[in-house]
Amino acid sequence: MTEQIYLNDSYIFECRSEILEVIKDKDSILLVFDKTPFFPGGGGQPSDKGNVNGVIIAEAFEKDGVVYHRLSEKSCSFDVGDNVCLQVDSSIRLERMRAHTGEHIVSGIAHKLFSVDNVGFHMDENALMTVDFNKYLDKSQLHIIEAEANKCVMRDLKISANVFSVCDVQKLNYRSKLEFENDVRIVEIDDVDRCACCAPHLNTTGQVGVIKILSSMSHRGGVRITLICGERAFEELEKRYSQIMKISALLCSEYDKADDAVAELIEANKNLKYDKDQLNIKLLDYVSSAIEEKDIIVEFFDSFSLDDLRIINNNLKAKCRLALLFSGSDAEGFCYSIMSEKLNLNRFVRDFNNFLGGRGGGRGFLVQGKVAATAEKIIEFLNEMKVENYENA
Repeated sequence: MTEQIYLNDSYIFECRSEILEVIKDKDSILLVFDKTPFFPGGGGQPSDKGNVNGVIIAEAFEKDGVVYHRLSEKSCSFDVGDNVCLQVDSSIRLERMRAHTGEHIVSGIAHKLFSVDNVGFHMDENALMTVDFNKYLDKSQLHIIEAEANKCVMRDLKISANVFSVCDVQKLNYRSKLEFENDVRIVEIDDVDRCACCAPHLNTTGQVGVIKILSSMSHRGGVRITLICGERAFEELEKRYSQIMKISALLCSEYDKADDAVAELIEANKNLKYDKDQLNIKLLDYVSSAIEEKDIIVEFFDSFSLDDLRIINNNLKAKCRLALLFSGSDAEGFCYSIMSEKLNLNRFVRDFNNFLGGRGGGRGFLVQGKVAATAEKIIEFLNEMKVENYENA
């Protein structure tokens, strides 16, 4: 068994310890100590990072009451019985303590106000958290939870962590995802939350700083929120505030009216798009009317889309037996729309694509695609083809 110092005091980041085991584990070295300040991870939170006598400890993990410390180096000069100095990276530990304590506050308030249970928790290496609740909470409910959570921070409430026997803990009303057969560590935040938890926590809520719910989404009949706390939350809010200020400056609006200015801009763009579409329809109608009636129509354009070519071709049905419209350039290739109500287009397009290295298809009287050939090569194919070969039987 390893004495886990953080269980009694989360603010001890360094201690002297004796090496009990040195284990070669594949390509790494594992060390076991008689006591450790390292949190070995668990409950959705990564383990602490730090060093032993200056050698980096990449991770720690627990198995059967023993805490193993994986070194970043593949070899080491440590021996059983050595007395060494273990140091936890205090900045990472404190950041995760702020985050996890903030999560307890949010989950406790959500449980108290809306009778929802935390059924899933994950913290990444940067202390960004996702929390799953078993009932759906809408935006207004989450806003209430966030506001109450930050009020709890400002009250600077006391936080305690105590171990209870299985018999004693049954008398308590506490949150937990698991059933326990042994002693249980309970983290309590005054009148806000009481939860079974193995992770390090702060001494007071005021040390959390800022609590911010970044996003939410429906998840397995409930809701998953993304949560961030402390310095990370401040940095995120500062970034978002800076973006709003830049946007409001670009829109020549006051920052607290930037959303109205954006809404107006979106509406204006919708109107412009509608006007553009109407003008484009008139242009395509004009282009269609300007094309002379003939047996086979072949036209090349610079910048029409496939949809534009299709609209023009629809207007040419009565003017020809076969219409081939192209848009593009010799350098970049051409998109094409081919129309005929009188020929077998499937056979025609098959030969067309085979000869010119094109690809595409369609149904009925209209097919479309793209070809990498030059305009000269396309004309060569059209000059050599025999229309009668594609007449419908």
